[in-house]
Amino acid sequence: MNSINSIQFDGWSPRWLLGITVLLTALACKKSENNKDTVVVPAPSLPYNYANPYLAAGNRFDSNAVFTTTQLDTINGTYGSNKTNLNATQALQFSFYAPKKTLDTMQKRPFIMLIHGGGFISGNYTSLQAVARSFAVRGYAAAAIEYRQGWNSGTVPCVQGDSVEVLKAVYRATQDARAAMRYFVANATTLGIDTAQLFLFGSSAGSVTSTAVLYYEQPFFETIIPNLQATLGGLNTATNTLTNPFRIQAEITTSGYGLLSRNAITATNCKPVLYMQGSVDATLPPTYGPAFQCPLGTYGKTWGSLTAKEIVKDLQYPYEHYLDIGADHDVSTDYPSTFYMKRMTSFIKRLWKADYRQIEYSTFSQTQNVKL
Repeated sequence: MNSINSIQFDGWSPRWLLGITVLLTALACKKSENNKDTVVVPAPSLPYNYANPYLAAGNRFDSNAVFTTTQLDTINGTYGSNKTNLNATQALQFSFYAPKKTLDTMQKRPFIMLIHGGGFISGNYTSLQAVARSFAVRGYAAAAIEYRQGWNSGTVPCVQGDSVEVLKAVYRATQDARAAMRYFVANATTLGIDTAQLFLFGSSAGSVTSTAVLYYEQPFFETIIPNLQATLGGLNTATNTLTNPFRIQAEITTSGYGLLSRNAITATNCKPVLYMQGSVDATLPPTYGPAFQCPLGTYGKTWGSLTAKEIVKDLQYPYEHYLDIGADHDVSTDYPSTFYMKRMTSFIKRLWKADYRQIEYSTFSQTQNVKL
């Protein structure tokens, strides 16, 4: 019989954890209305339908800009506040960009929320403002958001830190990201957002967070850290008091990818996803391994994009996977924003065209292109 200390949850093993029972539920949300001109084409042979001829038509939302930066509205604001790991209250900021409503014939624009990296201890939402503007000049509405960071990694990293602290940081970031999405949905009319076309962008820790928004519900986190809701608040009720439901269409990620459990992605909650990860990523291993370059596994272990895309493949969902051969965590040398903007926008537009594919690249060489 296992001792308490030996019980594992995909590499996460708090000393006091008494058992594992993973309960996953789909996001408690409903689909909001499309643009009034949207025509939905049925796809009866697949368990999903992302087709939208209205959004698929023309040059908008594609690889090239259709607006200039001077034709964008810019809004800087606060979507909520909450306590940090040091018990200080932090107001959480965002920067929102979209074509000026006075110039735009489309009053409800697809929306992309961007979540930055930094190991849940550093980084800033301002680092993704330029990327958000790049989506906006292509016709999207986009926002880079701030989230709470900070966790006790120990004065001797990998030796004194523990997985409970970093998991709490993931939980706080997920609370904030969900609160931010609720804010944008609540203010969709004012901001000109199509709440039926919501997307997540995550880089590094941001991709861990965007993945958590999609796949982890309260029971999932409570299984790893009992009484988490009692101590840090609810997953869907913290950071602001808004209750607006939302439904994410797809996820786009770069510089790492990390699942806390390979069982988290199911036929019920699976989404189309684009991955860009280094083949020798030591921070978030591509298959499975210790996080944060910690060989002792003190901070827990994660499942990477190579594992996740096989799950998505088996579930018959579209994906695009870029494995940067020889690259570590940061893939920006081979996959800078000028490169991934074209790939990410074409990925989304293929969904609207109902051109569902499972595509794989080895750096720049295409190794698979399967039409579903």
